[in-house]
Amino acid sequence: MDLSLNSHFSRFFNSEDCLNSFQSIPPAPESSSVGVGLTQEDLETDQEPYAFFRHFHTVFLIDDSVSMTEHWGRVCALFKEIAPICSQYDSKGADLWFVNHGHHYLTQTRKDGTDNNASAIFQSAQPNSSCRLGRRLKRILKDYMWLYIRRLKGEVENDPRPLQFVVITAGAIDDDIVQPLMWTAIGLDILRAPLFQFGVQFLHIEKEIHELSELYSMSEKFNFRPIANTECMQWTAHGVLGILRDFAKASVALENERADKSESDSIFEYDSGSSSESSSESGGVSIT
Repeated sequence: MDLSLNSHFSRFFNSEDCLNSFQSIPPAPESSSVGVGLTQEDLETDQEPYAFFRHFHTVFLIDDSVSMTEHWGRVCALFKEIAPICSQYDSKGADLWFVNHGHHYLTQTRKDGTDNNASAIFQSAQPNSSCRLGRRLKRILKDYMWLYIRRLKGEVENDPRPLQFVVITAGAIDDDIVQPLMWTAIGLDILRAPLFQFGVQFLHIEKEIHELSELYSMSEKFNFRPIANTECMQWTAHGVLGILRDFAKASVALENERADKSESDSIFEYDSGSSSESSSESGGVSIT
C-alpha cells in the first residue's frame, strides 16, 4: 500500500503508525463473520420487503443545520412513517443521530403507549448552526471500527452487524467528510471485512454532494473498496427504505461475486466492470 496512506491513519487516530497497528490484527475466519452467505432472498421477500433490517444495523444521520430549516417538518413526517416499519425488525427502534444534537432511538410507541416519538425528537432537535457532518461521521465510525477490531482480537463474542449508514442532508456540508469515509474503507480492506460490512447512502435534498467526487478519486488512486452512494431524497418511507434495500442488495451481490472468484494476490483489487454488473442485477444502485 502507498506509504502516504499511513499519514491519513495517523491524523485520524491522533497516533503514530496506525496502519501497522491494523496490519498486526489477524483477519477473522470467514465462517465467523456476520452476514457471510447472505443471498438476495435474505434481504427481500414477498412477505417481508425490508427483511434486510434483520441482517444490517441501519443508522440514520440527519443534517440539523440551518440549511435544513425549511425541510424539517417533512423530515419529521417521514420518520413518523419509518418508525413502525423499523420497529418490526428491531425492538429498540431506528438508530437516529443528528449532526448537532446527538443520538436518539426512534420507537414505534412511547413508554406511555402513545404514538411514536418522532415529533418529540424533531421538536427537541431544531435546526441550528453549521453542518459539521465529517466530525459526526468520524466519531461514530471510529467507535464502530474499534468494536469490529475488538471482535477480531477475540475481546467480544459477537461481530457487530454490518452497518448501513443513511445520511439525509441539504448538501451544504462545512467540513471534511472524505477522510472518515476513506479511513473506514481502507481499514475494512486491511481487516479483510466483507464488502457489505459498511456502506453509506447519502440522500441529498437540495445540493448534490460534490465532496464525494474526491472520495471516488481517492478510491481509484489507492484502490480501496467501494463504500458510498448518493441519491436524490425521497419523501415516503417506502421510497427511502427501497433505496436502502437496493443498496444492501448491491453490496451483498458484490461480496458474493468476490467470494466466488479465485483469491487475488491483493485484497485491494476490485473489478469495476463486475461491480457495475452486480449493482444492476440487484436493483440498479451503484456503490462507488
